[in-house]
Amino acid sequence: MWCFGCMKNHESVKTCSRCKINTYCSVRCQTAHWPFHKRNCLPADSAVHKLFHVCWEDLIPASTNPIWWQFGFANISEYHGIVISREGCTALQILLGLYQAIRIDVSLAEDPIPFQPPGNTMGMSKKMLQKAYKANRLDDLLQRYISNSISSYGNRVAKYLFMWRQNKLIIGPTRPTSSNMVEWHKIKEETRRNIYVKYYEH
Repeated sequence: MWCFGCMKNHESVKTCSRCKINTYCSVRCQTAHWPFHKRNCLPADSAVHKLFHVCWEDLIPASTNPIWWQFGFANISEYHGIVISREGCTALQILLGLYQAIRIDVSLAEDPIPFQPPGNTMGMSKKMLQKAYKANRLDDLLQRYISNSISSYGNRVAKYLFMWRQNKLIIGPTRPTSSNMVEWHKIKEETRRNIYVKYYEH
């Protein structure tokens, strides 16, 4: 089994008691690795862990999966329908690809391996994603991530980062702020317009 601290395989390891994901061969290794892990150490039932699992499986979540609603897949489907990019990707595939790029960068920050693709220069983490989701600020976080990555690495970043902007994609708020569905729909539309103006009308 792999130890995230010394980055070696061991016959016996213990799992992080909070996230139930990272494994360590000793308390010493876990303590040494904590500065890297703490930004991603969320409770085992965290929606962000589930999002990353969907990314790892390379599958767009089903509409019955809470991830579909929580991280913008439902909104992308509603707002952009079957929009297809010049590369032949749908809006949903672009969103999944963007999250997959984030998952890789977050993983590299905890388990840096030489000769990997461009790294995580803005310190993207699972906790940042969770905070953005809870604050209905996913678009702001994704746009910041895209800008930072392209500024640092240019054409070496995942193609989905460019495709997101080329197709002017928007998630909008995903956490209802009103129990009145008519009012909530108006809030979503107004927020979406504001996001479009902020990032695409220039």
